[in-house]
Amino acid sequence: MREIALSVGSASATKWSGGVAARGTSFADDHISLKALQADPAGNLFAVVKTSLNTPGEPNIVVLVGRRQSSGRLSWKRVTVSDGLQGQTRPILLLDIANRQMYVITADEGGGNIYYKVSNLDNPSFDPATKIRLSAENCPQV
Repeated sequence: MREIALSVGSASATKWSGGVAARGTSFADDHISLKALQADPAGNLFAVVKTSLNTPGEPNIVVLVGRRQSSGRLSWKRVTVSDGLQGQTRPILLLDIANRQMYVITADEGGGNIYYKVSNLDNPSFDPATKIRLSAENCPQV
């Protein structure tokens, strides 16, 4: 289970809100990249996490999008980036505010290759069965 809580800068240091971002057997692993848009008054959170699910068809790398509700709690959406068949690890999340895009950077489990995927920041979606190898020829400008 992944549970994420946050404290809004103007709130008391003891006032936290959040909720369960994702729940499931073997969902928690120790790889996470957490981002918030500094200029976003809505207080949304974005994270990319690696699960311990390594079976084809199961979510291995996942983006979690926490949208702040009027109650102050976060409503979480889970989007699969890659499945266990891809053998990816060490996810990093980059947010491109100007173009409203998110980039997920990953590496092979064995090392040596780096991959990336791009999606819309407002409505993220990825094809879990594909991966794009990062190279000098196709390096996005973020």
